[in-house]
Amino acid sequence: MPIEVIVAGLPRSGTLSMHNALERLGYYKTIHTLAHRTTTEQMEAWREIYEKHLEKTWTNDDWQKMMNTVYPDFVGTADAPSCDFAVELARAYPEAKVILLYRAPDKWYKSHQHLRAQFNLSYWELFLILQEKRARSLVQMARAEYAWWDEVYDYSNRGKDVMPFYMNKIRTNIDAKRILEFKVQDGWEPLCKFLGKEIPEEDFPHSNDAQALSEERNQIKNEALAIVVQRLKKVLITISMLTIVGSIYWRGLFFNWS
Repeated sequence: MPIEVIVAGLPRSGTLSMHNALERLGYYKTIHTLAHRTTTEQMEAWREIYEKHLEKTWTNDDWQKMMNTVYPDFVGTADAPSCDFAVELARAYPEAKVILLYRAPDKWYKSHQHLRAQFNLSYWELFLILQEKRARSLVQMARAEYAWWDEVYDYSNRGKDVMPFYMNKIRTNIDAKRILEFKVQDGWEPLCKFLGKEIPEEDFPHSNDAQALSEERNQIKNEALAIVVQRLKKVLITISMLTIVGSIYWRGLFFNWS
């Protein structure tokens, strides 16, 4: 299924709100890490792209093949990882419209730093997460993404200036006729005009992806804890059985000696 809309917007620039708006307008499904729970297969695909810098060598066909394989029923993209490869996706899908999200750099950077802090895990949290395959893949993908950001965006040095750097990258590499520069505060009217959609009666969605990430993190920890509990139960049952068998064995030896 071809991609119809590409949201070129860094995390914490309104990507979850944009995702919800696009799906309300009929672009179902639209990729977002938190809205549609990212699968292990999807995260491993993105991790490989980040680690090997496949954006430097992949053709349009390679991008289409990846998207058709791990996102077969999606028509829109938003948030990381897809936003980092918006230029490549726009080339692979030349008919797709591109929405370039903007947020004031100071506010964006402060919010994004808070987002990154969600991945500063305690030893106990890290132990739990390593027990669950999907959670493990999420952490591995995030680490690959952060390394890529430092190399490509120079995030550690640019800080808040990553926002204008990113926007310039999109403007430079994608035809302006395909782009709508947008802030979530702009609401339905410019977005619907750009996409050729009727304006919904309800208010434009304003969603908190930091809260959604916190909820996702707690859910992951709970799932991992459940796995640990199940494994401990199996260990305890095994120990109990071995204790019983050992007791019977040694009791038998005692009576034989007697």
